[in-house]
Amino acid sequence: MLSIAPMMEYTDNSFRDMARTVTKRTRLYTEMVVSGTLWFNEARIDEALRFGAEQHPVALQVGGSDPLLLAHAAALGALYGYDEVNLNCGCPSERVASAGCFGAAMMLRPELVRECCEAMIEAVRLVGKADSCAVTVKCRLGADDMDSYEEYRSFADQVAAAGVKHLIVHARKCWLAGLNPKDNRNVPPLRPEWVLRLAAEERAAPSGMRISLNGHVRTLREAAHLLRLQPAPEKSPSELEAAREAEAAREAEGPNGAATAAAAAAAAAAAPASDAGAGALGVTSAAPGPFSAGLVRPPAVKAVKRPSSDGDSPALGPQRKRSKQTRFDKLVSGTATRLYDGPVLWAPPLEAPPPPPASSLVAGGASLPCTDRSPLLDSVMVGRGAYDLWRFADADRAVFGEANPPLTRGQAIRRYLSEHVPREEQAILDSATHLGRSLMRWSRVRTEASKPVLLLLRGMRDGNKCRAAITQGVTVERRKIRAWVKREMGKDKAAAAAVAAEAAAEAAAADGAVSAQPQPDGAATRPMPASLSDAVEAAKASFARRTVTPDAAVVAELRALMAQVRPLAEVVEDGLALAPEGALDELPPSDPAAPWWDPVDIL
Repeated sequence: MLSIAPMMEYTDNSFRDMARTVTKRTRLYTEMVVSGTLWFNEARIDEALRFGAEQHPVALQVGGSDPLLLAHAAALGALYGYDEVNLNCGCPSERVASAGCFGAAMMLRPELVRECCEAMIEAVRLVGKADSCAVTVKCRLGADDMDSYEEYRSFADQVAAAGVKHLIVHARKCWLAGLNPKDNRNVPPLRPEWVLRLAAEERAAPSGMRISLNGHVRTLREAAHLLRLQPAPEKSPSELEAAREAEAAREAEGPNGAATAAAAAAAAAAAPASDAGAGALGVTSAAPGPFSAGLVRPPAVKAVKRPSSDGDSPALGPQRKRSKQTRFDKLVSGTATRLYDGPVLWAPPLEAPPPPPASSLVAGGASLPCTDRSPLLDSVMVGRGAYDLWRFADADRAVFGEANPPLTRGQAIRRYLSEHVPREEQAILDSATHLGRSLMRWSRVRTEASKPVLLLLRGMRDGNKCRAAITQGVTVERRKIRAWVKREMGKDKAAAAAVAAEAAAEAAAADGAVSAQPQPDGAATRPMPASLSDAVEAAKASFARRTVTPDAAVVAELRALMAQVRPLAEVVEDGLALAPEGALDELPPSDPAAPWWDPVDIL
């Protein structure tokens, strides 16, 4: 019902371990893993896919456009025990889109997406994990010139036809040329009404594909409200009239007084008792009180210019004008229940986070029966809102109706460091065959392990002082490790050049046998799989070879060097010592009826 979006350089193994420390139920996603990397660089498969059993529920996101390579990646994900393998059709980076046509560029080729999904689903079935690992898709509303709901609906139909039972939609389109990934998260207008309309239509469709919403969800309160949205119950004409009068009276109490009341009354008088567009979705009217139909007017629109790589700026068309409170803000706050061109919706009030209905997200992608009054959205995915990781300490209570982990901020950090870091360092020792490469991996692991600590300190009083001290301490120790790496790798410089030359010769001899998908630097070439069964068998073989025998001499030398570096826990404790008294002792509420807990007002 609630998940944290896959984000490059954020949702790595360390982040997921920290997130699972503060919330037991929120679904976690990996960073996007390129399918070509898993095929052409077998030595890094275990490092890329390994995770702790306590991370469940957890999903692997893969990117690519070759059905056989994606089948290989899906089979590996299922064998490693992921609950879900998600195909990335929403990354807006132009660099990613041009490197083998994946990410949001896949939305321009819906037939290829269908072929890829079919191959992934079959691969998961062939490794015997169809009941425990679902294949899903994450996409946008469109890419480049895909501007209509019909095109977005057509893409969703192709996904559903492949057998996918869960579609996650970022409620914006994207521009692959002209906007960078950051701008693509803000410039294209939000259209959650398209996502909700698709969810309402899929409710009655034979495929029964579940729909989840991503984009601009900033707080747990907003997520909880979206998860409660459901088709509004039908009302009699007298009840509708009473609802309109009550709405007009409430508006009269606002800052605009009688003028606001008159405008609301006029809108109520003009509003029909039922809505044809909503009726097509099996919904005819809205609930009384603040959840009444026909009172939400479309905002002002203006023409804006579309960025273009060739210098032209054709008109983008109508776009919502920024106002003090956008339509989406009103929806998630409960002040509006009708999105333009969308279904009429209703949600229970949010005085306190009551236990929500059971989630329909079950193993293998199977759907639970969906009634007319059940929520439209299967889940809500939070992206940048997860940068303030401590907010999720109340997720289990606020969204899932269960008790939160009884940990303060300081206890969560110390438990994470005592469990995650030793496990990662032991994994490096268990696979150490080359001192220089093992040191490089250790340096990377220490840096990655410190990032979630910094995220958990966001929003805390004087948290910046603690964060700065921790960052400085980690940097000092990293410089020491990098000096050792430079020394060890320098010894192998000649050998490395010989290996690179040999790899280049093999690539030339392959004469096009290798896919155009990007390969890691220095990776040996490998012929493409000839069939789906070949890809699945290769995944099984790689999984069986995931453990390597460490070199005893390398392990001994590596242990000696590790002993010369300050443990990460000590570095973090030095930073935590700067926290004000009581700042690390904040405990999220445990009472299900307690008021909403917002450690930070806005992310």
